[in-house]
Amino acid sequence: MRRGLLPQDLKLIVGVAGTQGFELPIDAKVRLLAHGLLLERQTPRSVVLQPHPLLRPLLSEG
Repeated sequence: MRRGLLPQDLKLIVGVAGTQGFELPIDAKVRLLAHGLLLERQTPRSVVLQPHPLLRPLLSEG
């Protein structure tokens, strides 16, 4: 999973986790979704972005 990440990706993912991702640049959003690093989850009220569960150890590192 780490190979698909660019240097700023972890910060971007942490910043948009649990949101609709409007503040995420569209090119980064498309790339992260296409690589499966960021997932769209349907909730009763909206769609929210969440990191892939396998990224949790990387996100907790810093």
